[in-house]
Amino acid sequence: MVDVIELDAGQYPPDDETCYIVTRDPTGRFYVTESGVGFVKSEQASFYPVSEQERRSTIDRATKYAGQHGVHAVYVVS
Repeated sequence: MVDVIELDAGQYPPDDETCYIVTRDPTGRFYVTESGVGFVKSEQASFYPVSEQERRSTIDRATKYAGQHGVHAVYVVS
């Protein structure tokens, strides 16, 4: 079972946990990254309109990856 954890503004995923992270790039598009790759939140992305369909699709993709690789958490960064 994979937990999807929605983080509020100013919250970040833990540094010491293997997880997938759903966040936005500087153009506002959602993408999935791994905890070991490094995570840099783009403040610029928050100025772009949010597509709920793209967001949901990215969360679903991250959840699927997590399940396939035995990772128990997906963090969604606002």
